[in-house]
Amino acid sequence: MDGYALPRDKSYLAAEIERFVSFGRKHNVPLYLGEFGCINFCFTEKLGGIEWVSDVIDIALKHNINLNFHTFHEIYFGLYLNHASQPVNPQVLNKELAALFSKKFVQ
Repeated sequence: MDGYALPRDKSYLAAEIERFVSFGRKHNVPLYLGEFGCINFCFTEKLGGIEWVSDVIDIALKHNINLNFHTFHEIYFGLYLNHASQPVNPQVLNKELAALFSKKFVQ
């Protein structure tokens, strides 16, 4: 649809995730958010990638949802932005994302 865009703020994300949180509560089951993330372009072009990942992490942690980022080592989505068939290259580390993970998870 032309001109149609979904909001991408934290309240929108929280509302979307709430459906799953409600399901987990209703059925008394743990939740797992696997392979969430943003394509590299969202970080390099300052399109809100860090904010979006931060918001998703905050919401998941608030609701005790286990999670993992997609992926550690891949040219388009990784923490390290080189081909998975190559050794990890520290020169292509997404430094903003690494700093975010340290802030959120390293005590």
